[in-house]
Amino acid sequence: MIVFPLLYEDIFNRFSVVPPKGVLFYGPPGTGKTLVARALANVCSQYGRKVSFFMRKGADVLSKWVGEAERQLRLLFEQAKRMQPSIIFFDEIDGLAPVRSSRQDQIHSSIVSTLLALMDGLENRGQIVVIGATNRIDQIDPALRRPGRFDREFLFSLPTNEGRRAILDIHTAKWDPPVPEDLKQTIVTKTVGYCGADIKALCTEASLKALRRLFPQIYETNAKLLIDPKSIQVDLSDWLDAMASITPTAQRDTTFVPHPFTPELSLLLGDIPNRIIAYLKKEVGVLEKFRKDENWPTIYRPWVLIHGEEGMGQSAVASHILYNMESLPIQNLDLSTLFSEFYAKSLEESLVLKLKEVFKKIPTIIYLPHINTWWGLASQRLKTILLNFLRDLDPHLPVCLLVESDVPLKLLETEFVMLFEPKKIFEVKAPSAEELRGYWGRLTLLLKKKAEKKMKLLQVPLKEVPIVVEERKVKTKRKFSFFFQRYVNPLKYPRYYNTIKEPMDLFTIERRNDSGYYTNLEAFVMDLKKIRSNMMLYFEIDDPSGLIHKSTSLEDWVLEQTSRIRPNFIEQCNEAAKRVPRGPKIAPLKPPSKQSR
Repeated sequence: MIVFPLLYEDIFNRFSVVPPKGVLFYGPPGTGKTLVARALANVCSQYGRKVSFFMRKGADVLSKWVGEAERQLRLLFEQAKRMQPSIIFFDEIDGLAPVRSSRQDQIHSSIVSTLLALMDGLENRGQIVVIGATNRIDQIDPALRRPGRFDREFLFSLPTNEGRRAILDIHTAKWDPPVPEDLKQTIVTKTVGYCGADIKALCTEASLKALRRLFPQIYETNAKLLIDPKSIQVDLSDWLDAMASITPTAQRDTTFVPHPFTPELSLLLGDIPNRIIAYLKKEVGVLEKFRKDENWPTIYRPWVLIHGEEGMGQSAVASHILYNMESLPIQNLDLSTLFSEFYAKSLEESLVLKLKEVFKKIPTIIYLPHINTWWGLASQRLKTILLNFLRDLDPHLPVCLLVESDVPLKLLETEFVMLFEPKKIFEVKAPSAEELRGYWGRLTLLLKKKAEKKMKLLQVPLKEVPIVVEERKVKTKRKFSFFFQRYVNPLKYPRYYNTIKEPMDLFTIERRNDSGYYTNLEAFVMDLKKIRSNMMLYFEIDDPSGLIHKSTSLEDWVLEQTSRIRPNFIEQCNEAAKRVPRGPKIAPLKPPSKQSR
């Protein structure tokens, strides 16, 4: 829709039609709306034609000065027109162009009017495609949602089983060892209602849980410990702990998330859900077949009513059905959902707004749970609005209706029941004796498994993990190299080389070590001690620079490190040194003469 008008402009000119130039992305947070817009900008530039991309948010345009926001919008469209073809992406557009009403600030009304005129005004805006993204589509001004402005609306719903599996594969593709396939399937099953951002955060949290489980010592020290990353393996317990610490995005708002049966519940409810699922999938797909010819069905209304005695699991059956139909958007008309619409003045207004959204998300499913309670608490006006909507609904529209009742059919309102065909009314009956035997048999098997005994945790000290050796060397060298790295500056200490007959520094010790001069530990320690003895001989008592203290600290650190070596190992080294020829004794570097300087 976006690429074709930029590549095949001559086709649209031949038919004298204006290609779609507006796209609206909407859906729950974290489903990839902004990510798709950024990827789209890269894709459009790969067809041999440069496409300019402008990204704006509400905060980028709004200003405290009156008229400044409108001016910024005009400048944005003018610049995009000069650099056309171009794409303008408005992230969180509900904050920039909210619904205009008497309760809305007049400043926002002026901004919305300016945006409407720029998107589809008297002047042709050229090859400029406008993309908007929001997770509150009901808060956008309705004038934006018409052809000529936002011609297309794309729903970014929560990912299905296949989608969650693909996202999980992407974020764990470079894990070594890879996540087992059965573990991936378990994670996908348990992450119903997770969006892409939630799954990414889950992978991060699971790896941190595994790190904390295997190496709790890192939380007790500020030093970097020597840890092998390959020894960290994320198992099922880490994933479950991560799920317990993450709140999915769907649980932070009013998004309805259906859940499948548990293995135990599927044994009790029989094949009623499977029959309803097969019927709905058949009815949703049959319309596409009839659209190809003129033989339209006389009545096309995939409406289902589920009823039964209280406590028979009607809600679980409906949730399982919706879970298997999760590729379609769900419009939940539960009373709690209607009450949560804070922008509506009454329940009637909230219901009308919900029903209007049905036509913008076709094909879709209308879910009406607990109809017996809903009907008993609803006012006469609310009932009339719902009944009139269902009666006037075009029978050829692919709109599924799933109604769930907690009471038998005879206790429901006759006027409402007459909307459903008898073959589309399903009763959830009490489980049969065979189903009960299967259910209790599974419970018996679970009870026979030995429960893990809760042992009292002993306060055992944690295993000491060594600090990274290379980092420790660097820190030590950085600490002392500033003072004893090379020769002493004769300009700063003019009497040094007259007083000290055998100067010594760390650079000389490194060179002697590389040449093989130190065949035993004693020779190495003696040279290091010379640094301290030279400092004490030169400064005696008056040491304003503190070099005596620093050289003493260096000697103490060396002695502390060498004391960790086993004595028998030192003896073996001394015996081996007798059989190894000694390397050259490299003299310390002298400062450059005045002529060379």
